[in-house]
Amino acid sequence: MSFRLNTIDLLFDKMAEKEDLPLNASSFHVFSDKIMDAVGEHLGITISQKYLNEKYKIIEKSKKINKGSIVGSKAHFDAIAKYLGYIDLHDFEKKMFPPSSELSPILWACKGLWYSYLRCNSGRNDVLISPIEIYEADGKMWMIMRGPSNTYKGELLLKGSCLFCALDSGTNKMYYVTYKIGECLNAKALIGTFCGMTTAGDPIAGREVLERRTDYKKLEEMHNKTVSLKDTETLEQYVDWRIAKYFEKYETNYIKITNVGTFSLNDLVME
Repeated sequence: MSFRLNTIDLLFDKMAEKEDLPLNASSFHVFSDKIMDAVGEHLGITISQKYLNEKYKIIEKSKKINKGSIVGSKAHFDAIAKYLGYIDLHDFEKKMFPPSSELSPILWACKGLWYSYLRCNSGRNDVLISPIEIYEADGKMWMIMRGPSNTYKGELLLKGSCLFCALDSGTNKMYYVTYKIGECLNAKALIGTFCGMTTAGDPIAGREVLERRTDYKKLEEMHNKTVSLKDTETLEQYVDWRIAKYFEKYETNYIKITNVGTFSLNDLVME
C-alpha cells in the first residue's frame, strides 16, 4: 500500500521527538520496545528494530530522489501512530496536515539544519555565519535563527516561487528573508535576500545564502562565527569558496539608505 512520504517522514520524526532520541540504528531498538509494550502485542503485529531501521533508510532514500510516496504496511504505521497517541495513521495525518493548511512538499523539503551567510555590513571583510533550523510544528513550518545576541523565529511561507519569513526576536529587532525555491524538493542551498535594521537603527537590505548542513543533529551543536575573507586558512575551514566569492565585493551585497535627519525629501539630496 502506498502512503505520502511527508506523512511517514513526520511519523518517524514525532517518534524521535517523543523519546528525545535521534533517528539511528541504536535508537530504533528503544522505539521498537516502546511501541511493542504500548500497542504492538495488542494489535497482534511485530515492529522490530530491523523494520524501523530499514523503513527509515527507505524514507531518507526517497527524499533524496524526490519521491512523493512510500510503500508500507498500514497496520505497522497505524501502530506507530497509536503509540504516539492517535487513533491510527489517518487520524495522525488529518491532525498534522489539516486540509485548510496542508504543507506543500516544497516547503516540507526545506526542513532541517542550515547555516546562514551574510557579509558584514560595516565594510569589514567578514562573513557572518549563523545557525538556522527549519522545522514543523502545529501543521506549519517554522524557521528559527540564532544570532550572536538574539534568537529569531517566524513562520516560513511559500508564495509563488519563493520562501518568505518574518523573523521576530521578541525584542526591538526583526529580520525579513526571501529565498528562491522554485519547485525544488532537495535544495542544498537557498539563495535570497534579507532586510532589517542595523545596530544604529537604520534600514538595510542585502544578499543572504543558506547552506544545508547534514553534519549536525541539533541546532544547539551549531555556533555563530565571524570569518574574515582575508584569512585564507580559516575561510577554507568554515566557508565554501563559492560562498566566499559571492560575498567578495561589498558594494554588490548591500543596499543602504541615505542619512535621514529632516524626514523630508530634502534628505534625498543632502550630503
